[in-house]
Amino acid sequence: MAIQFPNRIDLTPEEEALASRIDFDYVKLGYDPESCLSARELTKLLIERDAVPEVRLDYFCKPEYNVGSTKSRYEQFEANGVRGEEVFESPHFFEHLKYFVYGPNLSDQTKEAFFQIAKNDTLPTSVQRERLRDFSRNETRRLRLNPKTAAEEFYKLALECTSKLHIAESVRDAVRAVNYR
Repeated sequence: MAIQFPNRIDLTPEEEALASRIDFDYVKLGYDPESCLSARELTKLLIERDAVPEVRLDYFCKPEYNVGSTKSRYEQFEANGVRGEEVFESPHFFEHLKYFVYGPNLSDQTKEAFFQIAKNDTLPTSVQRERLRDFSRNETRRLRLNPKTAAEEFYKLALECTSKLHIAESVRDAVRAVNYR
């Protein structure tokens, strides 16, 4: 898998229109039928044209990418009785669709600095892993991010920038351990 900077994916005008109708912050507003239908249609279009990067689909579809669970995120929907395309219109799917389209929810500056460390292939893997862990912890503290939320976003970023599951899990664990005492 080629390592690329985790950019937002390019949307067609039709997809852009659908994305603009989705309130990705469903928790604040509750169930919104227009957002749900738009999310379903947008997801179908993105999948039809293979627009979602493979690593982002793996994050959603493969159990090994769901740390602490034996089921993938998709399988968790199915276990809760939501199947097929119904998954795509569930408000709980919005966070995944947002990731499909926009990538890890971190600033471009943070993503760029992380990417620069990750793409340095002259470093031994153990040194690179420690630099990524240190950077992620320091960035979480500097920006006063919620460690639990930041851990998941840095995990996604590490998956995209390194393509190594063990490094991504190590980065995730390091950020989750950040304490603001």
